[in-house]
Amino acid sequence: MPQLPSADFLHHLADVADRETLPRFRTELAIDTKFKEGYTFDPVTEADRQAEIAVRAATGAKYPDHAILGEETGLIGTGPFRWVLDPVDGTRPFICGLPVWGTLIGLTVNGRAELGLMSQPFTGERFWADTDGAWYERHGRRQRLFTRDVGTLSNAILHTTSPEHYHGDLKSGFDRLAA
Repeated sequence: MPQLPSADFLHHLADVADRETLPRFRTELAIDTKFKEGYTFDPVTEADRQAEIAVRAATGAKYPDHAILGEETGLIGTGPFRWVLDPVDGTRPFICGLPVWGTLIGLTVNGRAELGLMSQPFTGERFWADTDGAWYERHGRRQRLFTRDVGTLSNAILHTTSPEHYHGDLKSGFDRLAA
C-alpha cells in the first residue's frame, strides 16, 4: 500500500480551509438551502463552498489519484484513498456568529478511517488523529489525547449533534445508544 499522507499535510489542508472560512465568519453572508430528504433547513454559505473548492484543489494538486467526498459537491474520483470534507461543520452556528463550528477533514483507505482532523479557527484549536494517536493543539501548545477506560457504554461520556438530524435506521441507532 502507498504511504499515507502526513499529519503535516492534514494541517496544511486545514490552513487552506481556515483561510476561506475565518474571514467570512461573523460577516453578512448569503445563505442558501440544500434540499435533503428529511431536513427542513440545511443551510450552505459561500464559506462552505469556497473552503471545499480550496481544499479540493490543494488535495488534488498533491494527490491527483485520490477520491474526494465533499459535503457540498459530493464524490469525485474513485480508488482506495478517499478524502472526506465538511468545510463548515455547524453551518447554523456559523451563520449565527456562534463559535461552535469547525472544518472536518478525514482520509479513508479502503473504507477504513486513517487520518482525521477538526479545525476550529476562531478558537485557534485543532483536534486530530492518525495511526500514531490523537492530539489537541491550541496556539502552538500540543498535548496527546487519550480515551477513558470504561467497562460499559453506560459509563461513557458522549456528545453528539441534535437527534433531529437522524431519521429511519440512524434514528433507531441513536435512540438505542441514548437509552
